Amino acid sequence: MFLACHTMHEPSDNVWLLDSGYSNHMTGNKNLVAHLDQSVKTEVKLGIDKTMDVDGKGVVNILTKQGEPKTILEVYYVPSLKHNLISVGQLTQKGYRVIFQGQECVIYDKPPSKQLLTKVQMTRNKLFPLVMNYSDQVSSFTVARSNDYWLWHFCFGHLYFSSLRLL
Repeated sequence: MFLACHTMHEPSDNVWLLDSGYSNHMTGNKNLVAHLDQSVKTEVKLGIDKTMDVDGKGVVNILTKQGEPKTILEVYYVPSLKHNLISVGQLTQKGYRVIFQGQECVIYDKPPSKQLLTKVQMTRNKLFPLVMNYSDQVSSFTVARSNDYWLWHFCFGHLYFSSLRLL
């Protein structure tokens, strides 16, 4: 459905469209996907009855507005995809709460946090673009870190950052 918009604009790597019609998060930008498992080969079917090849699955490391690192899991890499897509179904399946009301979409963190993550305003062409800030691709496979929170996060088996602050 995102292809049928009234205004033309260049896709941006940091904009992800919230979409309830897709079963998986997807991006066409290989540089955004960390730990890409290229053994995952499948196809996705678009609403226009067109199929696209999936050339792997990985994670996308982002920063919340509060500066906390988060990971978007199970993101398909679809080389021919022009827009980044966030699957509302996949979010709710993972425990996030997504509420569409009026011209706004509100996303709450999964339990136990349940804190407000973001509010996304609907555009004129009825899309919900979520602007993401990316982290420096820090992961459990690299020891690069920007502060001691990361070191302890890895040492304690990916303990929540809020718990680390409490310690």
